[in-house]
Amino acid sequence: MTLPDRTDGCFEPAPGIAWREIGGRVVVLQPLTDQLMTLNATGGAIWKRLDGATDAAAIARDLAAAYRVTPDEAISDIRTFVDDMVSRGLLVRRDGEPE
Repeated sequence: MTLPDRTDGCFEPAPGIAWREIGGRVVVLQPLTDQLMTLNATGGAIWKRLDGATDAAAIARDLAAAYRVTPDEAISDIRTFVDDMVSRGLLVRRDGEPE
């Protein structure tokens, strides 16, 4: 399984990002807009695993098993999610390399 460059490494919430799980849904505060973002089930499952220590390949394996999708489908979902969250300033790469 080959990961796109954008999802190589480990990601974590950016400094100052607040989030909680409420009623089984992950809610993230977007500090630049003071808006709350409620993630869908897949987004929430990805977000909760983005701890700065778990790489995207491990998350993809977990998602593939949990959601009964192929690893390639899981990688695609992770790539889309990470790209979106990084562009919003909500995620950063743990290793300090540029996104």
